[in-house]
Amino acid sequence: MDCQRIENTTQANLGIISEQLFIGNMQVIANYPPALQRAIYYICNHYTDPVALSDVADQAFISSSHLSYLFRQCLNLRFKNLLSELRIRHAMMLIEKNPAAMITEVSLYSGFFDLSHFEKMFRRYTAMAPRTYRNNVRLRLTANKNEVAKELEVI
Repeated sequence: MDCQRIENTTQANLGIISEQLFIGNMQVIANYPPALQRAIYYICNHYTDPVALSDVADQAFISSSHLSYLFRQCLNLRFKNLLSELRIRHAMMLIEKNPAAMITEVSLYSGFFDLSHFEKMFRRYTAMAPRTYRNNVRLRLTANKNEVAKELEVI
């Protein structure tokens, strides 16, 4: 089965793919080879765990080199890019749900076991540090509370 290659995958395209996978929409991979589908399904269910290319390849019943080839050929990206993007999306969700969470906890619960690597990846994918993102979430929540309070005063 040939895959329909996504040409010139940019950070935005990776974002679209990972967003759909993150919310559980597996239709975005429906036209890909079954081995790649199995691999992506495994990644989507285990991205918070320590995951190596060889682990994913074993789950997809193919060699690591062939899995890398499928990622490049079909998605025009690398395995680690997708894994990191899903982990960062998870970290952002954790911060949104609990802005009081410590960044080290968010890092660990997102599958990053090295804080400096997490911060570097977070900056790469969001263009801001995790602490800055958390502070922005806090400010947004405070602003929303103030708007609600003003609306209640009017009533």
